[in-house]
Amino acid sequence: QTAQGQKTGIGVVAANLIAAIPLVAPDIEIIPIYRTKGTNHLSTLERLLWDFVGFPLAARKVRPDVIHQPSFCCPPVASAPVVLTINDLIPNRFPGNLGKASRFYFATLIPWSSRFAKKIITISSHAAQDIHEIIGTPLKEIMITKLAADHTFCPQTPDRIAGARATYKLPESYLLSVCTLEPRKNLSFLLEVYARLRTELGEHTPHLVLTGKSGWRTDELQNTLERLNLKEYVHSTGYVEQEDLPAVMAGALAFCFPSYYEGFGLPPLEAMACGTPVVSSNASSLPEVVGDAGILLDPHDQAAWVNALNAICTNTKLRTDYAKKAISKSQTFSWEQCARETAAVYRAAAHKKARS
Repeated sequence: QTAQGQKTGIGVVAANLIAAIPLVAPDIEIIPIYRTKGTNHLSTLERLLWDFVGFPLAARKVRPDVIHQPSFCCPPVASAPVVLTINDLIPNRFPGNLGKASRFYFATLIPWSSRFAKKIITISSHAAQDIHEIIGTPLKEIMITKLAADHTFCPQTPDRIAGARATYKLPESYLLSVCTLEPRKNLSFLLEVYARLRTELGEHTPHLVLTGKSGWRTDELQNTLERLNLKEYVHSTGYVEQEDLPAVMAGALAFCFPSYYEGFGLPPLEAMACGTPVVSSNASSLPEVVGDAGILLDPHDQAAWVNALNAICTNTKLRTDYAKKAISKSQTFSWEQCARETAAVYRAAAHKKARS
């Protein structure tokens, strides 16, 4: 169900794997299992019932050799070996960000259910270390399959950028952040940084565009926006369709990503593929993704962020240099490679079944 509707991180990954694996591993037939009713915005109870009952029952009907659960929870009983992807352990690292039901589902059931998986996949070395420390899975048993930007994320034509700007009513010059609006993304910090940047650059300051679904506990963000009197300069687009997102990213002066924690960090990689300079947090997995192709900063250091964004906004050569580095770095990741590595895990799980 993660590959349906308004896709965010996990849904984007699932959709790309569904498309890429048959191309690189023609011996493997992918049969997507869709939850056809009430796909979007599942309650914790609905998700639990789907993951532990509905999904394995639906999979049983197609008699698979391997079941891949791309979204955290492994069913205790399944008709085939289960490959489980644990993208991150955010609920364990930031339990205060979730309600009691969600905290139980994610922080308790994920570690418990992982014992039923034949193979575990994750998407960064940092996430693998977290799984090892919190769940206890030996590092050698965790397969790392790094993600990639879809091929549609690339430098865009002026007409495409202008079209996206018109569709989403974007200003001529803007800084961009793309994420689900939630406390972990550290957007209140970004607003504080942006307010200080406006003090330095005055009327020459580009506007700030926040793109993404509204998640939870967004009151602080709205309160900060009002307190800093920034409503005239900060634009919230809501969810941007995947086909429009490359042009929105390519049109930005810089991509800002001050997140405290990511399992991987797909949005900055997508922005890099579009040739947009990235200013990112140096926390969790983000250095693995951005490397020296962007500016990595402490997600608590406002002064450093103000200085970096000031330089990006006022120095054309610096922007050009980082744009070139960003494109080059993004090309070291590919969905084909991710698909090959994932297919190898499927084969290993099937072989394990044959031997057991």
